[in-house]
Amino acid sequence: MQLFYTVRPGDTLFLISRRWELPLDSLIAANNLSAPYTIFPGQQLSIPPGVNLIRVRPGESVFSISQAYGVPQSVIIGAALR
Repeated sequence: MQLFYTVRPGDTLFLISRRWELPLDSLIAANNLSAPYTIFPGQQLSIPPGVNLIRVRPGESVFSISQAYGVPQSVIIGAALR
């Protein structure tokens, strides 16, 4: 399943790549971005294939993970049930 992330105010490619725990170059390449790598709120970024697992930290919930990664709660719940 292809995942997409919706850019929010204050996001940078570096912060998004850290959040998803993937190399910055992979995020740039997956979205065919070129210098100066400008992104804007509301833009949909493709998350490179192979990213389908995150480490849940103490205190996180489906809602907080949904908000942090910009993924619908139903997608997270569906993936957890597999």
